[in-house]
Amino acid sequence: MVDLSTSSYDTAWVAMVPSNRDSPNHNNHHHQPSFPGCLEWVMENQKADGSWGLDLSHPSLVKDSLSSTLACVLALQKWKVGEQLVQKGLDFIGTKKYAVMDKYQSSPIGFDVIFPGMINYASDMGLNLPLDSAFIDIMLRNRDLKLRSYKGSRLAYFAEGLGESYDWKEMIKNEQRSNGSLFNSPATTAAALIHLHDDKCFEYLDSLLKIHGNAVVRRTEHQLTEIGDEDRRAAQLHRCWEQRNEEIFLDVACCAMAFRLLRINGYQVSSDAMQEFDVEEHFFNTVSPQSTNTETIVQLYRASQITLFEKEPILDKINGWTSTFLKHQLLNQEIFEEKLRKEVEYALDYPIDNLTRLTNRRGIELFDTENFEMLKTSYRRSGVYSKDFLILSQQEFNKCQAIQLEEFKELEKWVKDHRVGGLAFNRHIVISNYFQVATHYILPEFSDARIIWTKCCVIATIIDDLFDVDGSQEELSNLIDLIEKWDGVSNISALGYSSERIEIIFLALTDIINEHAAKGLIAQGRCIKREWINFVKSCLKELEWWTNKSTPTFDEYLVNGCETIGIGIFAGVYYFIGIELSEDILRSQEYQTLYRHAGLIGRLYNDYQGIIDQRDTDERKLNGCSLIVSQSDGATTIEDARTEVLRMIESSRRELLRMMLTEPSDLPETLIESFFHLYQITYYLYTKNDEFRIPTKRAVEDINGLLYEPLDLLPSNFPKETIGTRDSTS
Repeated sequence: MVDLSTSSYDTAWVAMVPSNRDSPNHNNHHHQPSFPGCLEWVMENQKADGSWGLDLSHPSLVKDSLSSTLACVLALQKWKVGEQLVQKGLDFIGTKKYAVMDKYQSSPIGFDVIFPGMINYASDMGLNLPLDSAFIDIMLRNRDLKLRSYKGSRLAYFAEGLGESYDWKEMIKNEQRSNGSLFNSPATTAAALIHLHDDKCFEYLDSLLKIHGNAVVRRTEHQLTEIGDEDRRAAQLHRCWEQRNEEIFLDVACCAMAFRLLRINGYQVSSDAMQEFDVEEHFFNTVSPQSTNTETIVQLYRASQITLFEKEPILDKINGWTSTFLKHQLLNQEIFEEKLRKEVEYALDYPIDNLTRLTNRRGIELFDTENFEMLKTSYRRSGVYSKDFLILSQQEFNKCQAIQLEEFKELEKWVKDHRVGGLAFNRHIVISNYFQVATHYILPEFSDARIIWTKCCVIATIIDDLFDVDGSQEELSNLIDLIEKWDGVSNISALGYSSERIEIIFLALTDIINEHAAKGLIAQGRCIKREWINFVKSCLKELEWWTNKSTPTFDEYLVNGCETIGIGIFAGVYYFIGIELSEDILRSQEYQTLYRHAGLIGRLYNDYQGIIDQRDTDERKLNGCSLIVSQSDGATTIEDARTEVLRMIESSRRELLRMMLTEPSDLPETLIESFFHLYQITYYLYTKNDEFRIPTKRAVEDINGLLYEPLDLLPSNFPKETIGTRDSTS
């Protein structure tokens, strides 16, 4: 159970409910409120400017203040009390009336129907409104246009703005929830009671006031935002899901969040529960207006990404229309609230909380201690938005950032000392590789993992790029021979090098293997020499295919490609993340399956982007998309091949996600998550552009946010360098 902030709007409507003794069925004609304490609260809580509403200095909450203020004025006028308060409220409405037609103001749900309806009530009460007749006529015409497009539950949600002519009895019959409320809305429930007494409606309102006294505090029944033991909360949520608890299934955002959380926590809940949301037109025509806002669409979009099986048509349909809808809103600048706009941009750019470190930073940046939820009026969740959380989070982020910046400087020095920077075709080679690992392995104790991953990836990238461009078979064979013969103690200079660049690469590589042995061998009983041999041999095989003008089958290419993408080298980092990797684990079918899917995703994403920017057509290397075309005897176009590659990537992504979330496993959970991280980083690097070779503005900003730009709530003397103004590979 989560309490929201006190609502002036809801309290005012509850204050207008007459005593049941005032019903026409009673002989007692004494006119009095059913909840006099609410009327007292309204009289005691007007602000100095004449308004009622949340005490927020938010420029976009003017419409909300207008709605709350008019509701409070109506309550006072109905019971003929607070004449001066009424006048001050009317004066406030007069000064802020410009906002009524301002489309850039955040608008309470149903404002265009409810506010004009309250204007009608005010006129019937004889109030002298500070609005001219032409202004009121425009509002009423707009209201009538809106009403023509609503029916059923969509219309009922605006009931407090509909008046005597509405069929209140039928509405209560169709929309009343088990707790007695209508849509969990105190205002709508009170409006029904004003026109038609209902014991369950009365009991619902009475229960709210028994908890919080004279003011109405809306309550949400679900526990998705509560802090506590995750397993306990997930189990409780699953029980509610299995019981089809109406507080989940009658709230689209809550249903989407619950579905996503349950699947992430290993519960194989069916997507059938989401079927009523899978067609955009049906969704907007049938669900309650409170569920058609951008925040809800974001939750549906995020839920649609938790696809665990090959065929998930319901989630695929939801993903299709919600992603298109959100992109359209961004393109047409229809999201006026800055933090919400950033949340939508992040959701589209980083699916499934893509990179942990970036997710942490975005969460802190979007964290707002004045955060509110806009329904028919604005609410704030009590106890959830704490400045203490914000300060501690920023301190922790900046502490880790300082550690990582020192690591990165150490890596730059290593590149310079070993002369490998001059061999790199990618000038951002160090920072691009460090970024990949530092976004996921963020804790200080993973320093060895970050440093060794980056060194390994730098050398692997140089080897791969070198032989994609002008490296010879002799050089590759020499490198393989050097690695195989070197035993860690022999005189390196006596081994012999076919070229200076092979000498540079080999000496840097022996440094990495020595470092890995000194640290990883102690923990795991092995080092990564064999992974390097497999990697270089796979590069040689690709070069031999090109040199001999022989074409492998697509399956042969993929098996070899999983090695050339460096999946075995990447796996070396797993020796330093606090888990023990026995030979039994490395030989297990589950480990090999994870290895295969992660390697396939990396290889095919790289090929997909290589075809788009024509990189692979300019270099002497094979490409999976090209192979599909060449082996189809002209039946497949390059566009068809790219589509097929994306299908294969998505299939492997779903399998990795399913294995991570639902499959019983003998493997350490951290290990499985690490393989999924490989998907996440390749998605980030290659799905839109080649962020690895040529970082776009997005990647530059993310790298700067990771290393150079501390969160600035607290004073900080961290450096503010950017990769746009310095050479990070010197």
